[in-house]
Amino acid sequence: MSCFTNLALTTNTAGSGPVVYINGDPVLTYTQGASANTAFTGGSASTHVANNLKVSSIQDITINAASSLFEWTQADSTAVLVTTTPTRNSVAMNVALTEELFNTGKGDTGSLFELASEQTPVFWRAYLQGDGNELQTAGTYEYVEGCAYVSGFAAANSPTAPVWVTPLTLEVVGEYTKSSVTVT
Repeated sequence: MSCFTNLALTTNTAGSGPVVYINGDPVLTYTQGASANTAFTGGSASTHVANNLKVSSIQDITINAASSLFEWTQADSTAVLVTTTPTRNSVAMNVALTEELFNTGKGDTGSLFELASEQTPVFWRAYLQGDGNELQTAGTYEYVEGCAYVSGFAAANSPTAPVWVTPLTLEVVGEYTKSSVTVT
Protein backbone atom coordinates (compact mmCIF):
# COMPACT_ATOMS: atom_id res chain seq x y z
CA MET A 1 0.00 0.00 0.00
CA SER A 2 1.37 3.40 -0.97
CA CYS A 3 1.56 6.10 1.66
CA PHE A 4 0.29 8.59 -0.95
CA THR A 5 -3.09 6.96 -1.65
CA ASN A 6 -5.13 9.36 0.49
CA LEU A 7 -3.83 12.67 -0.81
CA ALA A 8 -6.75 15.08 -0.93
CA LEU A 9 -5.11 18.43 -1.67
CA THR A 10 -4.42 18.25 -5.39
CA THR A 11 -3.36 21.56 -6.90
CA ASN A 12 -2.05 20.66 -10.34
CA THR A 13 -5.26 21.17 -12.29
CA ALA A 14 -6.58 24.38 -13.84
CA GLY A 15 -8.14 26.65 -11.24
CA SER A 16 -7.02 24.60 -8.24
CA GLY A 17 -3.75 26.33 -7.39
CA PRO A 18 -3.30 28.12 -4.08
CA VAL A 19 -4.55 31.70 -3.79
CA VAL A 20 -3.56 34.16 -1.06
CA TYR A 21 -5.53 37.26 -0.11
CA ILE A 22 -3.86 40.06 1.85
CA ASN A 23 -5.83 42.81 3.58
CA GLY A 24 -3.89 45.76 4.99
CA ASP A 25 -6.93 47.92 5.71
CA PRO A 26 -5.67 50.17 8.55
CA VAL A 27 -9.15 50.34 10.09
CA LEU A 28 -8.93 46.58 10.68
CA THR A 29 -5.27 45.96 11.36
CA TYR A 30 -5.03 48.60 14.06
CA THR A 31 -8.35 47.72 15.72
CA GLN A 32 -8.18 45.71 18.93
CA GLY A 33 -9.99 42.41 18.50
CA ALA A 34 -10.26 42.60 14.70
CA SER A 35 -9.85 39.23 13.03
CA ALA A 36 -8.86 37.84 9.68
CA ASN A 37 -12.41 36.55 9.27
CA THR A 38 -13.74 40.13 9.35
CA ALA A 39 -11.25 41.13 6.68
CA PHE A 40 -12.31 38.42 4.26
CA THR A 41 -16.02 37.92 4.84
CA GLY A 42 -16.99 41.49 5.68
CA GLY A 43 -20.50 41.89 6.91
CA SER A 44 -23.61 43.79 5.99
CA ALA A 45 -22.03 47.11 6.94
CA SER A 46 -18.46 46.25 5.94
CA THR A 47 -16.45 47.45 2.99
CA HIS A 48 -13.28 45.74 4.14
CA VAL A 49 -13.44 43.03 1.47
CA ALA A 50 -12.89 45.71 -1.20
CA ASN A 51 -9.36 46.02 0.20
CA ASN A 52 -8.35 42.40 -0.44
CA LEU A 53 -5.19 42.14 -2.53
CA LYS A 54 -5.43 38.85 -4.47
CA VAL A 55 -2.15 36.98 -4.98
CA SER A 56 -2.92 34.23 -7.48
CA SER A 57 0.29 34.23 -9.54
CA ILE A 58 2.04 31.98 -7.02
CA GLN A 59 4.92 29.87 -8.33
CA ASP A 60 5.35 27.92 -5.10
CA ILE A 61 4.17 28.26 -1.49
CA THR A 62 5.27 26.86 1.88
CA ILE A 63 3.12 27.13 5.00
CA ASN A 64 5.56 26.67 7.84
CA ALA A 65 4.97 25.90 11.52
CA ALA A 66 8.53 25.54 12.77
CA SER A 67 8.78 24.41 16.36
CA SER A 68 12.06 25.29 17.97
CA LEU A 69 13.78 23.09 20.48
CA PHE A 70 15.77 23.95 23.57
CA GLU A 71 18.37 21.37 24.57
CA TRP A 72 20.31 21.06 27.79
CA THR A 73 22.28 18.57 29.82
CA GLN A 74 22.21 17.92 33.51
CA ALA A 75 24.88 16.51 35.75
CA ASP A 76 22.59 13.64 36.81
CA SER A 77 21.86 12.40 33.27
CA THR A 78 23.88 10.91 30.43
CA ALA A 79 21.28 12.01 27.85
CA VAL A 80 20.43 15.38 26.36
CA LEU A 81 17.09 16.75 27.53
CA VAL A 82 14.82 18.60 25.10
CA THR A 83 11.73 20.78 25.32
CA THR A 84 9.86 22.77 22.72
CA THR A 85 9.70 26.53 22.54
CA PRO A 86 7.01 28.64 20.82
CA THR A 87 6.39 27.90 17.15
CA ARG A 88 7.58 30.36 14.51
CA ASN A 89 4.87 30.48 11.85
CA SER A 90 5.36 31.85 8.34
CA VAL A 91 4.10 31.56 4.79
CA ALA A 92 6.80 31.75 2.10
CA MET A 93 6.11 31.97 -1.61
CA ASN A 94 7.50 33.09 -4.94
CA VAL A 95 5.14 35.33 -6.89
CA ALA A 96 4.96 36.69 -10.43
CA LEU A 97 4.11 40.36 -9.97
CA THR A 98 1.14 42.12 -11.52
CA GLU A 99 0.69 45.90 -11.67
CA GLU A 100 -1.64 45.69 -8.66
CA LEU A 101 0.77 43.58 -6.59
CA PHE A 102 3.86 45.65 -7.46
CA ASN A 103 2.62 49.24 -7.72
CA THR A 104 -0.99 50.11 -7.00
CA GLY A 105 -2.36 47.82 -4.29
CA LYS A 106 -6.12 47.54 -3.85
CA GLY A 107 -8.47 49.85 -1.96
CA ASP A 108 -6.83 50.78 1.34
CA THR A 109 -4.31 47.91 1.04
CA GLY A 110 -0.97 49.02 -0.39
CA SER A 111 1.13 47.11 -2.90
CA LEU A 112 3.33 44.27 -1.67
CA PHE A 113 6.31 46.64 -1.90
CA GLU A 114 4.54 49.22 0.28
CA LEU A 115 3.33 46.65 2.81
CA ALA A 116 6.87 45.26 3.19
CA SER A 117 8.74 48.57 3.30
CA GLU A 118 6.24 50.30 5.61
CA GLN A 119 6.02 47.25 7.93
CA THR A 120 2.23 47.29 7.82
CA PRO A 121 0.46 44.52 9.75
CA VAL A 122 -1.93 42.63 7.47
CA PHE A 123 -4.54 39.93 7.65
CA TRP A 124 -4.08 37.11 5.16
CA ARG A 125 -5.96 34.05 4.00
CA ALA A 126 -4.48 31.26 1.87
CA TYR A 127 -6.94 29.04 0.01
CA LEU A 128 -5.14 25.72 -0.37
CA GLN A 129 -6.83 24.54 -3.59
CA GLY A 130 -7.94 27.73 -5.26
CA ASP A 131 -10.85 30.00 -4.43
CA GLY A 132 -13.45 28.83 -6.96
CA ASN A 133 -13.22 32.04 -9.00
CA GLU A 134 -13.55 34.19 -5.88
CA LEU A 135 -16.04 31.81 -4.25
CA GLN A 136 -18.47 31.87 -7.17
CA THR A 137 -18.20 28.14 -7.91
CA ALA A 138 -19.94 25.58 -5.69
CA GLY A 139 -17.59 23.58 -3.51
CA THR A 140 -15.76 23.50 -0.20
CA TYR A 141 -12.61 25.60 -0.01
CA GLU A 142 -10.08 24.96 2.76
CA TYR A 143 -7.94 27.84 3.96
CA VAL A 144 -5.40 28.93 6.55
CA GLU A 145 -5.44 32.51 7.82
CA GLY A 146 -3.91 34.86 10.34
CA CYS A 147 -2.21 38.19 10.95
CA ALA A 148 1.30 38.86 9.64
CA TYR A 149 3.94 41.26 8.45
CA VAL A 150 5.06 41.14 4.81
CA SER A 151 8.81 40.63 4.41
CA GLY A 152 11.34 39.33 1.92
CA PHE A 153 10.06 41.44 -1.00
CA ALA A 154 12.88 41.47 -3.58
CA ALA A 155 11.47 42.05 -7.07
CA ALA A 156 13.79 40.78 -9.81
CA ASN A 157 13.81 40.49 -13.56
CA SER A 158 16.26 39.22 -16.16
CA PRO A 159 16.60 39.37 -19.95
CA THR A 160 15.12 35.87 -20.20
CA ALA A 161 12.14 36.52 -17.90
CA PRO A 162 9.01 38.18 -19.31
CA VAL A 163 7.69 39.20 -15.86
CA TRP A 164 8.96 40.50 -12.53
CA VAL A 165 9.06 37.91 -9.74
CA THR A 166 9.70 38.17 -6.01
CA PRO A 167 10.09 35.94 -3.02
CA LEU A 168 7.59 36.92 -0.35
CA THR A 169 7.22 35.89 3.27
CA LEU A 170 4.29 36.50 5.59
CA GLU A 171 5.81 36.51 9.09
CA VAL A 172 2.81 35.30 11.08
CA VAL A 173 1.93 37.00 14.35
CA GLY A 174 0.68 34.29 16.71
CA GLU A 175 -1.27 31.24 15.63
CA TYR A 176 -2.72 30.08 12.34
CA THR A 177 -6.44 29.46 12.01
CA LYS A 178 -7.47 26.65 9.66
CA SER A 179 -11.02 26.40 8.38
CA SER A 180 -13.13 26.06 5.26
CA VAL A 181 -16.00 27.74 3.50
CA THR A 182 -18.70 25.93 1.53
CA VAL A 183 -20.34 27.59 -1.45
CA THR A 184 -23.61 26.05 -2.64
